[in-house]
Amino acid sequence: MKTRREVLKAAALTGLAAACGRGGGVGTVPDDDPQMRFEPTAASSFPPRWERTGLAEPARIADLPETMSFPLGVSSGDVSAEGIVVNCRYTGTAPLELRVWSNQRIIKLPVTAADYGFVNVLVTGLEPDTAHSYVFVELGTREQRSPIGRFRSALSQGDLKPLVFGATSCTSSDNDLIALKHASEREDLNAFFLLGDTTYCDGASNLQQFRDKWEGSIGRPLYRSLRASTPLVATWDDHEVDNDWNPELIGSGKLANARTAFLEHIPQRRDPMAPDRVWRSIRFGRTAEVFVLDSRSERKPSSIPSSSPLYISAEQLGWLKASLMASPCTFKVLLNSVPITSFPFSAFNLDSWNAYQAQRRDLLEFIDTNVTGALWLSGDHHFASVGRVSASGAGASQIEALAGPGAQGASPLWRGCTTSQWDYAGPDNNYLAVHLDPQSREARLVFWGVNGTRIQDHRYTL
Repeated sequence: MKTRREVLKAAALTGLAAACGRGGGVGTVPDDDPQMRFEPTAASSFPPRWERTGLAEPARIADLPETMSFPLGVSSGDVSAEGIVVNCRYTGTAPLELRVWSNQRIIKLPVTAADYGFVNVLVTGLEPDTAHSYVFVELGTREQRSPIGRFRSALSQGDLKPLVFGATSCTSSDNDLIALKHASEREDLNAFFLLGDTTYCDGASNLQQFRDKWEGSIGRPLYRSLRASTPLVATWDDHEVDNDWNPELIGSGKLANARTAFLEHIPQRRDPMAPDRVWRSIRFGRTAEVFVLDSRSERKPSSIPSSSPLYISAEQLGWLKASLMASPCTFKVLLNSVPITSFPFSAFNLDSWNAYQAQRRDLLEFIDTNVTGALWLSGDHHFASVGRVSASGAGASQIEALAGPGAQGASPLWRGCTTSQWDYAGPDNNYLAVHLDPQSREARLVFWGVNGTRIQDHRYTL
């Protein structure tokens, strides 16, 4: 059997080692799962026709001149063993074609950009656990291309292999993204989690203003590199709409514009029965199932004084409990934009699970009783930390890590995390690498800072 280094060396013969030699195996909810059906916004041909390819075709694609008609670069997301969503914004006028290839096969799909040039298209027919590259090509007398993106398709549904995920939050366009450079250069990330506040849209109202805010954030070179390097899995927090916005009070037009902009820029599978819904799950073989929560748009602050406060809707909570119980995966990773941990300060309490204690306790007790391998990943607080969700009682055995900020000023509140509940808290801009080993059930959490500095390294058996 060839070593991974030998495989990468062979890929380099195509001139595309950097484009298609990355990543380890992953898996997701199957493409035919009724909860994950996808309606692409771009015209495409289904089922796709994959053709055999050798070294010449990928090398020829790499040699095409790169056009400036893709201001946000390219990205992919919500990967499965058979499919992935691919995204770009195209500002040109020529006919456009998406090309996706591995070292054995290539597919060419004609695509049509939607409003404002956005393309979100589901590519199906992938071979499991295979390195792929993708590119958008302007057709005509002189072909030009977008930047080249890469991903690895998921493990087959029943496979168990180690996984590595990256994660961060809070990436303000006013701050340097240098803490994410190391992540964009890695060769082992199966996916990267955006835990909220990916862009700061405060003050935006109409759709164009939201789009401009997004472009100012993810259009930066380091973000373009990161987004092209591995599949994304994203949720949102408050700043994708407005600071600490209240779902019961916000104008419907503003919220609709914010949601449209979010879904335009994030490569996400959308349920045709609920196309605006953010919460969903993505399965990575039998190693991990990732539960993407919407901790913002369904909360009801007016319910806080009641006996049944709603931080997430009853529908989302019911789905989460049932899905956690049904999951065959070793690890259940919960992406939760605002932490569920009980911190020793009140600054964020009205904006977090802690203001909705009855629902928080109900969920934590359910996980304590019924679920193994739970791991919470969150952001929002402008500092990094890892520790137990609660000092005692419900959640005291559950682990939550705060990833990020990726590009934001630090909150001094990290200094309050001094008791044995926390194993680490710190102010540095960072991203988190999550290593999951299904054989040992070990979750290794490594915080990385500027210039690839390893800040902290912690291991837990879940």
